[in-house]
Amino acid sequence: MSRKYTKMESLAEDILCMKQKGMTYREIGESFGLSREQVKTYSIGNAANSVC
Repeated sequence: MSRKYTKMESLAEDILCMKQKGMTYREIGESFGLSREQVKTYSIGNAANSVC
């Protein structure tokens, strides 16, 4: 069974902007086909790199 990989760095700006606009981790995850946990883990680790 093959795995589905998503390069999170390519979505970084969009994820952080969506979070700043008040979207939930679940809403952001659904828009990119990611789990809530993936978005949350990525957002927490990269919160200082916010560009919006």
